[in-house]
Amino acid sequence: MSNWGNVRYLVLVRDNYQCRLCGKKPSAQVHHITPRSEGGEAELSNLITLCGKCHMLLSTVPDKIVSDIWRIPLDRVKSERVKIKNILKNSLKMKNHHPPHIFLDDTWYIVTAATLNHAPLLSDVYAKALIRDRLRELMPEFNLALLAWVILDNHYHVIFKTQRGNALPRFFGRLHGSTSRQINRRDDTAGRQIWHNYWDACIRTEADLWTRFNYVHHNPVKHGYVQNLRDWEFSSYHYYRNLKGEKWLADCWQRYPVIDFIEGDDFQMPA
Repeated sequence: MSNWGNVRYLVLVRDNYQCRLCGKKPSAQVHHITPRSEGGEAELSNLITLCGKCHMLLSTVPDKIVSDIWRIPLDRVKSERVKIKNILKNSLKMKNHHPPHIFLDDTWYIVTAATLNHAPLLSDVYAKALIRDRLRELMPEFNLALLAWVILDNHYHVIFKTQRGNALPRFFGRLHGSTSRQINRRDDTAGRQIWHNYWDACIRTEADLWTRFNYVHHNPVKHGYVQNLRDWEFSSYHYYRNLKGEKWLADCWQRYPVIDFIEGDDFQMPA
């Protein structure tokens, strides 16, 4: 498989073969958010899955061809193009060198947030407990249903379900703003940047949900912090171990084996 083939496959799997604009599934076209003609690269952060109709409406294909293929009245094609471009513009909150974020209602997400330059700024118990407690406090305020979480020395993962997707920027702004201030106050380093950014992915199937659930709990082992999940304090593994039992967790692991790839989680444990 070519390099583009590999990247394209990862985008489709990440998006669960679902159009990120209209929700149609299965969809299998991959779109450059920043066009190649404008220097956009074939990187995961610049690519999204689209259905054929949305992809063509964003393209330069003549209106008459779009009308004939998708049976859209010719006099409506231009307005349909404007509509789909506005959906893309409003859905993608982008900054230079940052991943795109797509905010959807009533949707399961997995989010990875990393410290600046992956520095081990969360290495002590105080920082990890602070993030854990703020997650628990803020989730109900923003109507987010927390499923699983883990906090390591330079990043964390969390799985939750949205009620209103447009609440996510404010949620992470509050979470990262308040934890940064408190950690810096403790360390007497006012103004230091703690967080870099976060990566999010929508979860579309039950199998994907429980596979990511296992991925989150396995993360301390993946990064070499511990050899046994029970030995890592800062994850929701212990909640499910007490609530459901080890047999249930083992069965979940067997049914939904952990995956190797999560965007934003490709760095190593700090030395």
